[in-house]
Amino acid sequence: MKSSWWIAVAGIMAAVLGIVGAMLVFMSDRVAPVITVEDTDIVYVKGDKDDVLLQGVTATDKKDGDVTDSIIVEGVVISKNGKQAKICYVAKDKSNNISRAYRIVDYSVDGAGVDKGENESAGASTGNTEGTEKETSGVADNQQIPTQSQTQGDDGVTAGVRPVLTLKVGEATVKVGQTFNVVSYVSNITDDKDDKNMLYTRIIADGSCDTSKAGDYTLTVYCSDSDMNYSDKHTLLVHVVQ
Repeated sequence: MKSSWWIAVAGIMAAVLGIVGAMLVFMSDRVAPVITVEDTDIVYVKGDKDDVLLQGVTATDKKDGDVTDSIIVEGVVISKNGKQAKICYVAKDKSNNISRAYRIVDYSVDGAGVDKGENESAGASTGNTEGTEKETSGVADNQQIPTQSQTQGDDGVTAGVRPVLTLKVGEATVKVGQTFNVVSYVSNITDDKDDKNMLYTRIIADGSCDTSKAGDYTLTVYCSDSDMNYSDKHTLLVHVVQ
């Protein structure tokens, strides 16, 4: 009898701990901030500070509010024709949820024909004094060619092997109020250079899924590697139901 009593108590405690754990997971912040990139005319000159590239870029988080101060320039990819640069921005909230956004700007190696004074004065108010030394060769646009396994630059020259991302499903159903994490629907990511753990932190989901409202939400899921080569894009249709 005494043994049975202890077993019953242990079972109750395990159930309580399971419920508490589930509540903590449900209540945790899993929503990444939203980065907004204004349509601002910027000319990036080789060696410019990050504050020039951060002009017109803001970030807001559903829980933390304005998280613009967290934005960093993660990478700069120069197009093969040397006339444009693709900028990758990263924002993070207090729960370490990460989001990325991109924009293409004009690029100049020596600043010829560029009003440097205007560029520097416009970006000086951000307070970011770190130089941008993240330039790599690669592709400056985000067009995906599913039949090819490599990214191509503007002149058709191969820039690098693209990562391969696969989804578990193309359609999913979640209940209103349920936590949604797009990463859980990715079955695998591989790359010739980067390991899987790093690639999972670079998953991108274009679109949004508001689990507080019933409806159908379409997300475009893909990822980038450290050289900013992009995987094929996959569509994930999410049904949020009562």
